Amino acid sequence: MSDDVQALETPSMLDDKYRVEALLAVGGMGAVYRGRHTQLQKTVAIKVLKRELLATPELVERFQREAVAASQIGHEGIIEVTDIGTSDAGEPFLVMEFLEGSDLSTCLRAAGRLEPGTAVRICVEILSALAAAHDKSIIHRDLKPENVFVCKRSDGERVKIVDFGISRMPIEGDDSMRLTTTGMVMGTPYYMSPEQAIGESGIGTAADLYSVGVILYELVTGAVPYRATNYNALLHQILQGDYPPASQLSAISPQLEAVIAKAMSTHPEDRHSDARAFADALREFSE
Repeated sequence: MSDDVQALETPSMLDDKYRVEALLAVGGMGAVYRGRHTQLQKTVAIKVLKRELLATPELVERFQREAVAASQIGHEGIIEVTDIGTSDAGEPFLVMEFLEGSDLSTCLRAAGRLEPGTAVRICVEILSALAAAHDKSIIHRDLKPENVFVCKRSDGERVKIVDFGISRMPIEGDDSMRLTTTGMVMGTPYYMSPEQAIGESGIGTAADLYSVGVILYELVTGAVPYRATNYNALLHQILQGDYPPASQLSAISPQLEAVIAKAMSTHPEDRHSDARAFADALREFSE
């Protein structure tokens, strides 16, 4: 692993209060470590931006945006970010609650597919958290199974959304915080809404609802709705809305299939009116 990715030695200290103990994961923008707040004797997760990205102010600001977005939402279904800082070497870092469990992608690989009732329950929890984010005019824009964490707790499993790094949120004196050039495609292709696929600048909350629809499709069928040999072909499929109905791959009711299809409508105005309406449409199918 390169020094650019694993920027911190273990063990080491940050801000004289966080002991970095072990590398947990490496992502596109940085690495996540298990750490310890030495004064509170509390285990935390520490996310550090890659050194190679420090020369790009836009990416540094996008990284720090995750802390601001998560803190503003304040919902139990959103990962809690408790601190933000910079290491002695100049790497920005976020301190987050430490989650026990696995991301939804890992759960899906282990299970192949989920029972419809379980899949619906998970998506209702995602939508509850999204409703709180959307109330604050914060749009995630990169929802995917890897960014949904299934937490193991004493009272059962809970879902938390992570990684608001490319979210869109309002700032004082402007309608939206734009850290990307107009027309730039943001998001993960398989879960990307058609309006994101063509690089529209005015991405609304409906884009997140589309992504939840794709996630639900994958949870009940074990497959993403679109498959292609290259990126451009995949985007073409997304824009055409050309995917096999979920009922061809899984024994789900026509009513649940209709809810999924509505969420995945190619036109934003044809989807559910908001996250709460989508969740309400799903509740009758929960386990």
